[in-house]
Amino acid sequence: MKTICIIPARGGSKGIPQKNIIDFNGNPLISYSIKQALACNSIASVYVTSDCKNILEISRKYGAKTILRPKKISLDNSSSEEAIIHAISKIKEDFDTVVFLQPTSPIRTPEDIEKGLKTFRKEKLDSIFSVSKTEDCFIWNKNSKGIKNVNHDHKNRKRRQDLTDQYIENGSIYIFNKLEFLKKRNRIYGKKNFFVLEKWKSFEIDSYEDLQICEIMYQLKIKSCGEIIDLFIKNKINNSLAQTKFPEYDNIVTDNFSELIDKLCIVHIRYWYLEDAMASCNSDAELVKLRKKSESLFKEKRPNLVNGIDKFLHLFLSQKIKQSPMNTKLYKGWN
Repeated sequence: MKTICIIPARGGSKGIPQKNIIDFNGNPLISYSIKQALACNSIASVYVTSDCKNILEISRKYGAKTILRPKKISLDNSSSEEAIIHAISKIKEDFDTVVFLQPTSPIRTPEDIEKGLKTFRKEKLDSIFSVSKTEDCFIWNKNSKGIKNVNHDHKNRKRRQDLTDQYIENGSIYIFNKLEFLKKRNRIYGKKNFFVLEKWKSFEIDSYEDLQICEIMYQLKIKSCGEIIDLFIKNKINNSLAQTKFPEYDNIVTDNFSELIDKLCIVHIRYWYLEDAMASCNSDAELVKLRKKSESLFKEKRPNLVNGIDKFLHLFLSQKIKQSPMNTKLYKGWN
């Protein structure tokens, strides 16, 4: 079962001009979805479909393959399904499963995508999508005749603990079978299910206010340990500076932890070199080689190191260890 990822990203946007490539925490918004998909071992290739050549150029720099979408299916009233059907018709490699990511939902992780794929395969589903659980959510509708309750009886209001579980489709991740999708022309069909993401991952960017909220949520939730790692890599900070910026991480640098950081530095330096090389490459054959090297770094080597560092930090912060007894098997063969 071969899986590819399709990210539709048209150029037009009323709420935020060029929304899909707007700056989000220092990088183009679409780059987050591309990197998340590339970091998934289960995904063979990542495609961005757009009517905007600038979006396609930026997407290629971050490792995605690109498809130029016709203007007639890139209008305000065009559906994502139309874009995906067109993209499938242009993709030459064989595959049977599609992961559809919306670039306006950057607050997700590769693990979230893998979680959906695991359930999709285990339950032998036709389609699956991500949701977030709601709590104490009473929805009302309003029209010319007045207001009307949708999901509750306001005359017999239940306590929160007595409410049945309710879930909101958060628009972040959709997974489906290619052939059946082409028949149904809908992302949700057949034997279907959903998988739950944390509530804070349900934010979607449609306005400048959404953008500000998502940037804050990303900084608070997604970065966490990763931000410390990036500070070590990019700024070569010492432990005293780390304590200044992150006082809750006191004295975390031990010999083994430093070794993990050093090896991760090497991965990032190699990756940045490959990014530059891909951006200036004029040979398709050479570009394929460079992309394979890049994917190997981020799909195989980097996740092992980041997981090792993340495990160490959580063990240390929970005071289960005072020094790092990090198993050397986590980075065996990296010398």
